[in-house]
Amino acid sequence: MAESALETRRGPADLVLCPGSSHALSTAEPPASQALRELRRLVTDDGRVLLGEGLWERTPTEAEPAGRWPGASRRR
Repeated sequence: MAESALETRRGPADLVLCPGSSHALSTAEPPASQALRELRRLVTDDGRVLLGEGLWERTPTEAEPAGRWPGASRRR
């Protein structure tokens, strides 16, 4: 089942996956450290968190992020 780590009341789990979406778990810049804290609370003491980050191969145009994720914009 897929759901947001920010809204879930599930856990703890042995494994939590976050493939390329730390920005959805944090308002910090860069978002990874805050996102990891959110994910860490969802795993058992000996559990694992897998955080994968997406990368643009080039700077996206203004329209590209919103084309993939409605309401998204390019961060600088």
